[in-house]
Amino acid sequence: TYDDNFGNIVVNSDTGRAKFISLNGTVHKLWPGQRATILNVNDVWKIEKPERWKLTAETIFYVDTVNGNNNNDGLAPGAGGAWKQEMNLYTHIVESVDIGGDFNFIMQLADGTYTQGFHLASVLIGRDGGGNFVIRGENSTGTIIAPTTTSAMGFFTGQCVQIENMRLEASAGSCIDSAQGANMLYIGQNIVFGDCAGNHINIGDGHCL
Repeated sequence: TYDDNFGNIVVNSDTGRAKFISLNGTVHKLWPGQRATILNVNDVWKIEKPERWKLTAETIFYVDTVNGNNNNDGLAPGAGGAWKQEMNLYTHIVESVDIGGDFNFIMQLADGTYTQGFHLASVLIGRDGGGNFVIRGENSTGTIIAPTTTSAMGFFTGQCVQIENMRLEASAGSCIDSAQGANMLYIGQNIVFGDCAGNHINIGDGHCL
């Protein structure tokens, strides 16, 4: 048992993986190097922790539509680490992570067919410009983004992204839409444009390709 008013400081000393704290039926993620204060106030457990994890070096987040799980931390490949859906991971990073500089931030997609459209409408926090946000597949034959109801990729609201090593398909849209605010898109090595109902690339005024 604990005193009515009890507190403890928990530190994640793991430099590579997040740790999970289950409290009152809610799972809280403690990123590498973060600390949290866990309190029991009048028999009610509470947690106080930093709102965002600030990156200090190049970081790879892994996505694996075959073996991943959206409850993982995304900081290792395969079943025990990777997320399942790329857009869910991107949304989680926008809400929880401070990219914190001009080093590379990479989303690594394992081989598989991703049926969720990758539409980036929220800008990453802490970006320092340049093409340091990379979305990278394993190769252009095994990593396929192929939604059935929308375009494969959409870039909106001033995104700056490099894509490489994947195939883009869209039976009900375009392979790439770039609109709404001065996006900068780097099309890197091994990008294959597959069948799509619209254009391979739609790009708006003031954008850079």
